[in-house]
Amino acid sequence: NLADLLVAQGRLEEAIVEYRGALATQPDDADAWNNLGVALEKSGRGVEAGEAYAAAIERRPDHDEARRNLADALLDQGMLDRAVTVYSDILERAPCDVEVAKIIDTVLESWEARRHEDLASHTSVDSNVSSNSEGSLKLSSRGIPPCKKLPASLSHTAAVAAVAARAAEYV
Repeated sequence: NLADLLVAQGRLEEAIVEYRGALATQPDDADAWNNLGVALEKSGRGVEAGEAYAAAIERRPDHDEARRNLADALLDQGMLDRAVTVYSDILERAPCDVEVAKIIDTVLESWEARRHEDLASHTSVDSNVSSNSEGSLKLSSRGIPPCKKLPASLSHTAAVAAVAARAAEYV
């Protein structure tokens, strides 16, 4: 369609107008909402992009591309706790998604670094997360079987979700 062509040509503002026009007549078109989000994000309007991705997911809960775009947009905006929650949801739906698991692992490493800074300044530690003898996070699977294709440390989505729920306090 014209809006997709405009995005490909880098004419983002025109594409945004086209997507909004299409959505005025077809407000339940989840793909159009997702594509609007892409154009908004490319134009530097991350918050609006996140809203468009959320609208796509609301209209079609199985829209995995929109869910991934939302997670990426939240991460880009520094909303790590919300991003990890959405990424964790993605892993619940596709437990062998290595790329998403690695993103979560990277975010958790950032959280862990902040946690160690807090420990050094005598800030209280989350009682749901324990440390091993080296002081690194030790996450348990809480009964979720790990994906055979992922390293064990990346496949414990229940533990990731537990950490994500507390990450906002430290990030």
